[in-house]
Amino acid sequence: TIYAGTSSGVRTSPDDGATWGAALLAGVAIRGIAVDAGTPARAFAATDSGVYMTQDAGATWIPRSVGIPTNDLTDIVIDPANPLNIWVGTASAGVYRSANGGASWSAASSGLRGLRVDTLAVEPVNAAVLLAGIRGRGVFRSLDGGTSWLAVNEELPTPGVWAAAVLPGGATGIAGTSIGVFTLTVAAPSGNERELVIDTGGWPWNGRAVGSPAAERFVWLNRFTPAAISFLEHMAR
Repeated sequence: TIYAGTSSGVRTSPDDGATWGAALLAGVAIRGIAVDAGTPARAFAATDSGVYMTQDAGATWIPRSVGIPTNDLTDIVIDPANPLNIWVGTASAGVYRSANGGASWSAASSGLRGLRVDTLAVEPVNAAVLLAGIRGRGVFRSLDGGTSWLAVNEELPTPGVWAAAVLPGGATGIAGTSIGVFTLTVAAPSGNERELVIDTGGWPWNGRAVGSPAAERFVWLNRFTPAAISFLEHMAR
């Protein structure tokens, strides 16, 4: 089943896009859809009216927004290994996380320097690694499933990030911006010592750092790495 979110509901196709059913959730703007990799008939939609869940490949949808203080949502991602773990981005309240399949939600925004979330991405193998694009603040990265976030904007020339992805392994991220596509990689130090960036402070860049021998740091590159190309080709199949 293919799910397509529109400005007025969700449509599904059972035959790889050859035909499409009637729109459900009519009148509701769909901002993001996340599908349970193990049970494709189960999916979640982030909308301008809250979170909705289907367990029958889109035939019916039920609300699942308990604990989220706003219905104006922007994106949603699901843990590929444990579909009970779900994260949703909001237009005014940061990131919210559910550990029980959407039955209830709690705030997961500690460290974010803004509350307008434009995009979310989860690492395909290790869902503890997340990226969030924050309106006017650039990209933030979590290594603990959204419990805490740090900005990773060094050399990123714009704070406008509208799409993101994390490659398997978590060391490379991809950001779609208003001026092009960038990859985020953890680069090896060029000398014996390099400062370890521990908090970039959002946008613009004004990082704090401490000395650390052979530390790693984030560098934005305006090109695709071989790993990114391989991942994108796989996703396009």
